[in-house]
Amino acid sequence: MKAAPITSSHRATRQSEGRSARAKCPRSSHSKTQSSRSRRDSLSLIEKSTEGRVKNLLPIRFTRMLESPFAFFRGTAVIQAHDLKNTPSTGIIVQSCGDCHLANFGVFASPERTLIFDINDFDETFPAPFEYDVKRLASSFVLASRWRNFGKKEGHRTSSAVLKAYREQMAAFARMHTMDVWYAHVAVGDLIDRFGSNPELEEGLDQAVQTAHKHTSEVGLHKMTRDVRGRPRIMDQPPLIYHLGPSELDLKKDIIPFFDVYRATLSLDRQVLFDRFQLVDAAFKVVGVGSVGTHCYVTLWMTDVDDPLFLQVKEALPSVLDGVAGS
Repeated sequence: MKAAPITSSHRATRQSEGRSARAKCPRSSHSKTQSSRSRRDSLSLIEKSTEGRVKNLLPIRFTRMLESPFAFFRGTAVIQAHDLKNTPSTGIIVQSCGDCHLANFGVFASPERTLIFDINDFDETFPAPFEYDVKRLASSFVLASRWRNFGKKEGHRTSSAVLKAYREQMAAFARMHTMDVWYAHVAVGDLIDRFGSNPELEEGLDQAVQTAHKHTSEVGLHKMTRDVRGRPRIMDQPPLIYHLGPSELDLKKDIIPFFDVYRATLSLDRQVLFDRFQLVDAAFKVVGVGSVGTHCYVTLWMTDVDDPLFLQVKEALPSVLDGVAGS
């Protein structure tokens, strides 16, 4: 098939299509709630979301959800997914995060070891209308503001600022070249330069950087392991970290085959790096709020007595958007 010629009108065409989508789905339409909220059974939705999870860990999940409305929000993406079903949408489908809230963003190192700020959790990723992520993110700021005892106006102002930033950044991306958008990222250094005049924000960024520097395999080796007959072993800290019996988890039968498949997905240069490490230990680990009860493991790999690598294995359950969102 002969490809269509690239012309200077492509960007103008996209802009025209965007205006048409806006006419079909105006911003004012998003202020209307749908009847799906009144028909939902929240308890049934939560119970369904526990299917396939480790039953004896569910009390930990529910305890964490009870800490605050924001914690409950974090653990019940399934409820908002139900609420968003059939809400107004332009029909623009993206690879949605599915659980886009402020606590799923953080500071971490890129493959080039540059500290960047970005989203770090894609447990619920699924093709869905782009509005889903935007609405969940804005809602999280409202709930987090209430949790931190900010006033109603402050919560409204903050969520409005989030939407304004999203709108302006998408407009900026629309004017950029494709490769520039592909490589776009938010480096922590850029944030410090931008907000350095605000002492409170600068202090918060500094704390985030310090926390990121502490989340390394070298630090984890000293905090999470102990020496057992000359070999490092992950310390049990039940009920959050603990070893399973040989009949429940076998390194040779369960973990190594999994990582053989994982290795095949890596680029050749990273396969060479990965091959230098040897699997030493693996333990069950409870993580997050919404993920509690899923099968998650922390694995320890070594190349030398002081050269560790921790890798997490995390079970992926069906997305809360599966069967809700269009694709």
